[in-house]
Amino acid sequence: MMFATDRRSWLKTAPLVMLGGYWLALFVGTHIPHPPQLFVSFNAFDKVLHFGAYAGLAFLISLSWWLRRAFAWRQWLAVWALTAAFGIFDEVTQIPVGRNCELFDWFADVTGSLSGLALFLAVLALWQHKAGSLSGPSRPVGAAENSHVSSSDRI
Repeated sequence: MMFATDRRSWLKTAPLVMLGGYWLALFVGTHIPHPPQLFVSFNAFDKVLHFGAYAGLAFLISLSWWLRRAFAWRQWLAVWALTAAFGIFDEVTQIPVGRNCELFDWFADVTGSLSGLALFLAVLALWQHKAGSLSGPSRPVGAAENSHVSSSDRI
């Protein structure tokens, strides 16, 4: 059984490490003073990048959280608030390095975050449905390890 414990530990740690690397890359990438134009140079594409980056961030935060604790609607809201607050911090701290702080970038951040959360919930529901069809009913999100969360709070 040692292997099973090691595997569970690794499955909880790997997404957290990925999240840390992703978050660091996101911060560094948005704070390069004058980034080279590697992509098409128009403002709308910048919003697509913001949207995608924050969708990924919200997805990884949600996954890391769900692997450790219950993921109820309050946690869903906390992930969204955290990514929205980080979006503000990210935009404001770009000013000292000569980049623009744009409200529409932040709008793309928060809508991307909502999309990342929705994607996580869809993947989770699909995974639980598949797991249930293979091995009988699966536990509700966070049920066994987190019995302190009421059933009305669970997603």
